[in-house]
Amino acid sequence: MHGSICVIVKKFIEQNYGSVVWKDILKSAGHEGLVLSPIQTYPDEAVFAIVGSACEHLEIDMPTALEAVGKFAAPELIKFSRGMLHPEWKTFELLGNIESLIHRTIRINNPDAEPATIQAFELSENEVQVVYSSPRGLCALANGILQGLGDYFAEDLQVVENTCRHKGDPFCTFTVTKIEAGLTQSGGSSSEDAGDADLEAEKPISDPYAMTSDSIDADKSTGMQSAEVSSGNGGGFVYDGRTDDSKKMDTTPTSSNVIPLPKRIGRYSIHEVLGLGGMGIVYRGIDETLMRTVAIKTIKNMKTDSTKREQFLAEARKLAKLSHPNVVQIYDVGKIAQRPYFVMEYLEGMTLSSRLARGPLSLNGALRIFKQLLDGLNAIHRLGIVHRDIKPGNVILSSDLRHCQLLDFGLAGDQSENSSATKGVSGTRGYLPPERLKGFPGDYRSDYFSLGCVAYEMLSGLMLHQLKHFDNDNRLYLKMIDDTEQWLNAPKELRELVTGMLKPDPDQREADYTRISSMIALHLTDVSHSSDSSDWPT
Repeated sequence: MHGSICVIVKKFIEQNYGSVVWKDILKSAGHEGLVLSPIQTYPDEAVFAIVGSACEHLEIDMPTALEAVGKFAAPELIKFSRGMLHPEWKTFELLGNIESLIHRTIRINNPDAEPATIQAFELSENEVQVVYSSPRGLCALANGILQGLGDYFAEDLQVVENTCRHKGDPFCTFTVTKIEAGLTQSGGSSSEDAGDADLEAEKPISDPYAMTSDSIDADKSTGMQSAEVSSGNGGGFVYDGRTDDSKKMDTTPTSSNVIPLPKRIGRYSIHEVLGLGGMGIVYRGIDETLMRTVAIKTIKNMKTDSTKREQFLAEARKLAKLSHPNVVQIYDVGKIAQRPYFVMEYLEGMTLSSRLARGPLSLNGALRIFKQLLDGLNAIHRLGIVHRDIKPGNVILSSDLRHCQLLDFGLAGDQSENSSATKGVSGTRGYLPPERLKGFPGDYRSDYFSLGCVAYEMLSGLMLHQLKHFDNDNRLYLKMIDDTEQWLNAPKELRELVTGMLKPDPDQREADYTRISSMIALHLTDVSHSSDSSDWPT
């Protein structure tokens, strides 16, 4: 068991019952004089012996003791997480990222540690289901932690255990309900759930990715067409017909460049493939009810882990609640034949990647885009979502280049085609922070590093991290900042801001939205010339 929990148990006993009692407990457990460290791992047998001894000394049963320790542990675990928590998060946002937080906190000093699996799925705006899976059977501890989080964030939560390993269930599940003043709880399914039920009732789409292109063409009864996709014509939502990273990307899903094209997904008729990623595929479709063009993202392979599929939907539902001018709007979320998908606005314009390929931006134009991306990123972070793949190819510019929107979220760890080859690492090489390349789950500070890479590229005209700076282990060798004339002409305060966002250590990285926003605003002026000017403003 990881030492962080052991240290918390020790602190709980000493604060509530005294250090003498703690020493007696250790002696009774056969571990007299044991010194605990939060970065070590201890045998489960030793930890359970200590907990059992504590229950005997305090004359309380094990579940009661574990629940009390869990409540005490919640704020302590938050301290362990340090800067990984967005300052505006509360219980539900934290739970939405609980697995990556736990794994990174525990594994950062002990890469071989195997923490318990805890995942959270949003059922509604005020209800989350938490799944806890561990052979240790410490569900009472998990229950206490959930209650302790509510206490820490001053939220009125109701925690109900639905299934339990001790009762023969395969795992433990809890429903956490946020009780708000004037809010009545009611049964039944939401309209969104009802929509999902209607979608699932339609004729299922055969899983195209379980077939070869030959079998698709041969079986006309599947309702599938074939679509020619040129190498590199994807990896983002490239609506302007240009390829952002075509020289570096291979979007071929099979040995050929022919991929299946469903005729429809729910009420949406499908017309072409817009982009491909390691996990997802994006189609251009027509909403035949509202008669508008949309973009539809779904997973490519039904063999994708069911947990990933549910995370895909949960994050999409969160984003669907967001209406922000700098974030692509999600219209609909659904599931058909167990394949999750979400529908978003179809954007026409130029990607930032394509624009940068044409030449330098003006300082004011670069800052305008920088500020809008920062605002959009902060909005999704407040929802408890980490983008995971900030890059110029995932930014769409309006025709006048004065407005931009962020898209192609790395939902549920979606791995792009130009991603790091490191197992389990999603994102695009050249924009990934060092901690992601080491295999740790990203938090909101990881997105700030990637945004810093984009900001440097706009201000200097050069990509900060070239692909040649990756070795076989995909460890990033930070390239020295190129002192180009364009970069040096940017105000010193802005250059220091960007380099602060690029610090390899997340704890030292500049990731404060207010400070960054204020610095950009200080240098952003409303000039009459277009942001497309190649000259720096005077």
